[in-house]
Amino acid sequence: MSSNNKPIRIAIDIGGTFTDLVSLDENTMNLTFSKSPSTPNNIIDGIIDVILSSKVDLSSAWLLVHGTTMGLNALIRRSGAKTALITTKGFRDVLEIARMGRDDLYNIWFQRSAPLVPRPLRFELEERIDANGNIVTDFNEDQARKLIQRLKDQNVEAIAVCFLHSYSNSIHEDKMGKIIDEEWPSIQYSLSHKVSSQFREYERSNTVVVDAYIKPVLREYLESMIIKLGSMNFDGSLMVSQSSGGLKSIGGIQDTPVYSINSGPVGGVVGSSFLSTSLGLDNLIAIDAGGTSFDVSLLLGGSPNLEEQYDLDGYPIMIPSIDIRSIGAGGGSIGWIDESGLLRVGPESAGADPGPACFGKGGIKPTVTDAALCRGILNADHFLGGKMSVQKDLSLKAINTLAEPLKLDVYEAAAGIMDIAAANMVGAIRKITIERGHDPREFSILSYGGATSMFASSLASELSINNVIVPQEPANFSAWGMLFTDILYTFSRTLVTSLSADNLDLINNALDELKLQAINELKKEKVPTEHQLLEYSADMRYMWQAHYIDLPLPNRTLNESDISDIKQRFDERYESTYGHKREIGAQIVHLKVKGIGALQKPSLAEINSSGLNINDSVKESRDVYIRGKGFVKCNVYDRKKIPIMVKINGPAIVEESTSTTFIGENDTLELDKYGNLLIAIDSKTT
Repeated sequence: MSSNNKPIRIAIDIGGTFTDLVSLDENTMNLTFSKSPSTPNNIIDGIIDVILSSKVDLSSAWLLVHGTTMGLNALIRRSGAKTALITTKGFRDVLEIARMGRDDLYNIWFQRSAPLVPRPLRFELEERIDANGNIVTDFNEDQARKLIQRLKDQNVEAIAVCFLHSYSNSIHEDKMGKIIDEEWPSIQYSLSHKVSSQFREYERSNTVVVDAYIKPVLREYLESMIIKLGSMNFDGSLMVSQSSGGLKSIGGIQDTPVYSINSGPVGGVVGSSFLSTSLGLDNLIAIDAGGTSFDVSLLLGGSPNLEEQYDLDGYPIMIPSIDIRSIGAGGGSIGWIDESGLLRVGPESAGADPGPACFGKGGIKPTVTDAALCRGILNADHFLGGKMSVQKDLSLKAINTLAEPLKLDVYEAAAGIMDIAAANMVGAIRKITIERGHDPREFSILSYGGATSMFASSLASELSINNVIVPQEPANFSAWGMLFTDILYTFSRTLVTSLSADNLDLINNALDELKLQAINELKKEKVPTEHQLLEYSADMRYMWQAHYIDLPLPNRTLNESDISDIKQRFDERYESTYGHKREIGAQIVHLKVKGIGALQKPSLAEINSSGLNINDSVKESRDVYIRGKGFVKCNVYDRKKIPIMVKINGPAIVEESTSTTFIGENDTLELDKYGNLLIAIDSKTT
């Protein structure tokens, strides 16, 4: 891992509008922050720009962590590879048969997302393995070789292989992989048992198809990055943030890119968990608004919820992922008028190019950023710490295109844009709290991202939440979180068996196999033994049930005395989740082992604000448009000059290099000893 001559580790997070960098010197534990506009036409250019602007020495870096949405964007835009699916004879149509349920039950116009692999590119092969791993039909090698030649004629760019019950015995998928290597060495392919080794044929098929669909795109991108960073004297480890919140080597991500598909937002949630523990806060709503999206995650007891399966754009993906809900609402979200003459905001975003109208890069559509600039919440002379020039007159012109048909004053239209964006954000928070049985009033809000803190006060007021925390450098918080993310490899195995002493040997043997896989991967990453951690868990259910819940297991070989304890904890977890428990036996469905390479994490440093005076932190008094009151004088504070534990009354604005925080009329703010902004919400703000 790190050494004295290579003490630097770096995290880079690419957003729709800006690219963020945070670096840590492990010798001094000093942090460096940098931000540059994203370059959507060539993402690597944006990465290079932010590295150069940070002046970080790549030759002194042992680790660079990267959060990417490349795979996600390829899926959403349907710009992935032309992919073929090879499956067991009789299962060609599993992608379309799917499940009986549907996401929107009462929508008579509901339509499923079309399979990523059309029917002419789905092929059957004679082979069959049963659920116990026994060979029912031998693998037809001659047919397999002829099939690869057919795929060559179809000019496919990637191949997904999913055979029935390959999770219990992968021998046929392994044979198929060997034949692909022999017959077509240059083609990218994915084997289902290497992507997800769990049962549920439909979900596993979709997961391996998504993996193959994005593999060529992501592999080309990462290889280009390696070359470019190498030319800049970087010879350390390059790792990618996983959807689960851990890090994985670039080679591992190239092999199974689906694990990175939601890697962009998870850094902020990991950072939220770290901050939650450090501040002693159990329940948090983590919110993140950048230029394109608004992301929400719930932390209970300081930990986010980890889903074993989630739906993305209509496709079930069966890999571990931090539970994050996203909507199209950010600084670049565009205001528009629908067919009914109503004002709408998002999900379309102006992105980084051309960006909001105020950027002066050709954008003419009004955005949330333009609205905030018009209202006086944002300062044109302080955008991106004064490093980026924006033009208020262009914002006024853009918003006027909405104000005139709506017969509104331009400033009222600007307020309307921000109010609607806020309403969309509130709706997203309610979905992840109230609709899941959680009272948002029992939570605090952690607000990060470049645009979030303009809204945090009003969001908390609308939800009757009393407290908002804005961390230091909120616009770089996701990159900050990635910087302290551990290396993580998760291995699982389907093993449907009753929880009983008679099955202990079977269970322990399976756990030992998974443990060995985890340790081997950590060794490949050169994680010292003292930094290696193992975590055991099991997916469990009552007999005859279809679904299950995750339960931690002792991180060791199980013995007979563990059986009753595990059953009791399962009953308690089930009852707390569903309100009842059952007396029938408990069943293990999947066993899982996490291999963790723990990275050094700094403690929160207390800031020294001695000698600072609250009056010296006031930069100016600025007119801010507030609905129902018109323009109101608001003090504007320089965050770096605010002394700790001094109360500031709203309405007020706090500015820092990459973010602006707006405090509502009846709210108060003070700085804690760690430099976090603490906003106390009094009543509903406008």
